[in-house]
Amino acid sequence: MPRLVVVIDDERPIRDLVSSLLTEEGYPVRTYSSALAALQDITSGAVQPDVVLLDMRMPGMDGPQFADALRGYSSEIPIVVMTAARDARQWAEAINAAGYLPKPFDIDWVLDTLEGIIGPPDASDGASKFALLPLAPRLHGVLRDLGDRGGRALTHPPMAAPA
Repeated sequence: MPRLVVVIDDERPIRDLVSSLLTEEGYPVRTYSSALAALQDITSGAVQPDVVLLDMRMPGMDGPQFADALRGYSSEIPIVVMTAARDARQWAEAINAAGYLPKPFDIDWVLDTLEGIIGPPDASDGASKFALLPLAPRLHGVLRDLGDRGGRALTHPPMAAPA
């Protein structure tokens, strides 16, 4: 059975970047801009994540509030903190997270963290991954560059070429 990754971040470029990377690697991904919406889907049973990638600073329900509520529902779902704050490790320790990912992301760190927590994507999902194989190396390079730039290439307009 595929290992579902839930990504909760109020910044669309970050959600899109992480979702694209993980989908390319074979992980099924569900993204949320709201921690409350994610919590409702998880506690209702509509979504059953194997891991949650969680931004800490969001409007409405923030990361620590989500973590407390999720732990009240299930202590079995690992959480990985995603934050641009310098104290990412402290955030992770405060909510008893399984790991942390400082923004901007190191793409290899994201993949290594997930594989260490939930293992590699399910092999049964390999058919769709092989269909993307000819584009994978180039796309992986683009995603790595975007991750190294913290998603700025997705949020800032391109500069005009010199005349």
